[in-house]
Amino acid sequence: ATSMEAEASLQWLNAKQVEEGLYRAKHADILISGMGKEKTRTCLQRMIHAYDELYNFGIAGGLQTDLPKETLFRVKRVSSHDGFFDLHHEGLHLFTNDAPLHDPVLRDQLAKEHHLVDMEGYMIAQMCMSFSKKCHLYKMVSDFCTKTTSEEIRKALPALSKKLGATLTSLFD
Repeated sequence: ATSMEAEASLQWLNAKQVEEGLYRAKHADILISGMGKEKTRTCLQRMIHAYDELYNFGIAGGLQTDLPKETLFRVKRVSSHDGFFDLHHEGLHLFTNDAPLHDPVLRDQLAKEHHLVDMEGYMIAQMCMSFSKKCHLYKMVSDFCTKTTSEEIRKALPALSKKLGATLTSLFD
């Protein structure tokens, strides 16, 4: 979603910027949309036509506090207040929220049906479905949606970026 999130991936994959928000590596293009559903929609509307399949690797808050931090999970179903999309037979359930989640009470309510929360996944899936593209979402647990979440993410982002970068590099080697 953000350039800080993708920083290590861009470096390790030796990706070069080809236009605003788009980087090209040997085996893949990396698109940086920014945070939130609207930025994601705008970015994908501009570029989705060039791809048959989209993979999203990013961070997400853990709604279930027993999930290990810095662990990458495949998303089976992505939901928002607008509906849901089933993406795979196995994986976790992701809820896409309109804003960062800092409320443990709301987190616990959402945890009854979901494992993770982000701000872009549902829009990526919706755009893929609208344009008949395959969609794969993978999310790494960054925090557990508390009042200190923003600060926790800020501190952990360099390590999370490196771990995401290492994961992407191993997939493309």
